[in-house]
Amino acid sequence: MNNWHLLLRLQLQRNKWRYTIWLVALSVTSISVAAALYQLFPTMQERNGLVAALKNPAMIAMIGPSQGFEHYTSGAMFAHEMMLFTAIIYAICAILLTTNQTREEEEDGQLELLRARPIATSLPLIITLCQLTLFFILLAIITTLGLTFLHIPSMDVASNALYSFSLSGIGLLFTTLTTVIAQLVTTARGTVGSALALLGVMYVWRGITDISNEKLSIVSPLAWSYLTNSYVTNTWLPIVYLLICSSVFIGIAFWLNAKRDIGEGFIRPRTGHKNASYFLRQSLGWQLRLQYVAIISWGVAFLLLGASYGSVFNELDRFFEKNKLLQQMLATPSAEQLAYHFLAMIGAIMAILTTVAIIQLIFRLHKDEVTGRLDLWLSRPLSRMQLLGERLVISGGSGMIFLILTTTGLFLGSRNMANPMTFTTILKSQLIHLPAIICCVALATLLLGALPRFKSVIWYYLIIVFFIDYFGDLLQLPEWLRHISLFYYLPALPLEKMNWYPVSLLFFASVLLLLFAFLSYRRRDFA
Repeated sequence: MNNWHLLLRLQLQRNKWRYTIWLVALSVTSISVAAALYQLFPTMQERNGLVAALKNPAMIAMIGPSQGFEHYTSGAMFAHEMMLFTAIIYAICAILLTTNQTREEEEDGQLELLRARPIATSLPLIITLCQLTLFFILLAIITTLGLTFLHIPSMDVASNALYSFSLSGIGLLFTTLTTVIAQLVTTARGTVGSALALLGVMYVWRGITDISNEKLSIVSPLAWSYLTNSYVTNTWLPIVYLLICSSVFIGIAFWLNAKRDIGEGFIRPRTGHKNASYFLRQSLGWQLRLQYVAIISWGVAFLLLGASYGSVFNELDRFFEKNKLLQQMLATPSAEQLAYHFLAMIGAIMAILTTVAIIQLIFRLHKDEVTGRLDLWLSRPLSRMQLLGERLVISGGSGMIFLILTTTGLFLGSRNMANPMTFTTILKSQLIHLPAIICCVALATLLLGALPRFKSVIWYYLIIVFFIDYFGDLLQLPEWLRHISLFYYLPALPLEKMNWYPVSLLFFASVLLLLFAFLSYRRRDFA
């Protein structure tokens, strides 16, 4: 333990670029959006014009409630529209960084080399927690200073600090939660999947309770971020909750870590059969067997998320009847049109999430390549083209299932509407995004085949696309910036008429990208 600071410095040196990218991305996002919102809505009258739309159940389910509607200042508007979205990004950042320094290092054998030295068993975990605690504190300080330097009225230093440290508190909470999960499961893949599943459950729970019974939202730690009511009442108590929960998770993580061996977990994978079946001895069956847990997990997530958003439709009718201003804002005043607007918005978001799920399934092929699993199969009469093709079939088929499950969830959740939408209408709003999904998947496959070192580029692109589609109308983003998103070119069914021209172009581009992807994958050297 005497040289713990040397190990901390070594780990910080190893991860400096990863930390720098996340620091810049997360801080710049909050600072730039705050500046943009103030420029777009500088007066109280303009901000009050948003309140009617933001009070509807659909928006509350997506971004959370606000206590600042009566006096909707620039700060209240910024925190309301950004807090939950940014908290989710902080949580994902914490999950990925923590898994990388716990289970991934354990799988790669780096932890075993380190533990061969005369160090305490708990030291690597201490170093990981120290790194990420410093990271989130630094991130909170940078964000606070950046927001303060904007000199926006109603956004004082104390409120900026509360906003920033609320988000960092969420990051710290998911850091400690992920360390606990890393002790329980045996793989990095399982750690990330379990942590993201818990994040999804927290998001769905707070979405339902924010509409039905706001008092129950406090059960979800994700809701603690906006329950601070930054720039309105500035309540610091939820941050205390975050710190207490984080401390409990730290204690559990150290207790579990002291009781297990390297490479082991408390939740052990099920022992397989002594002899593999005929299906498992085929490459398609083997790949499907490795992916089926992830496919089932994603499928359940899409069904539940669809059902939770579908339940929002039941509230839209009552909200529309009470809101005379909204009836005047819509060209064709009807609750049905409001439902179609929400359906189109949900369709784009779920399509991006489906793209993420498909690409994640495809990129696991590279993980199998690095770990040497593919060597055993490629030593048999199996071509790389067939291997990649089968992975695309599994991932693409799973994507179709995800879209259908989303549709099913939306359909079942919206059954209590006065005029329920048909299953076909909802399905069309989901399937219209299929060309953009396929094109993104084709681009990801090309990166996997030609430049696997740069495959993370597709993740950055999807983050940008999600930001554009999520905040495009609200921030009034310029037209040229919206053209970056492939999903922007497709008609928003059922609001708009079908246009086959962009659909055809995207399918044609996908075919070309996939052709180059297969050729590149066949020719390049494996890791």
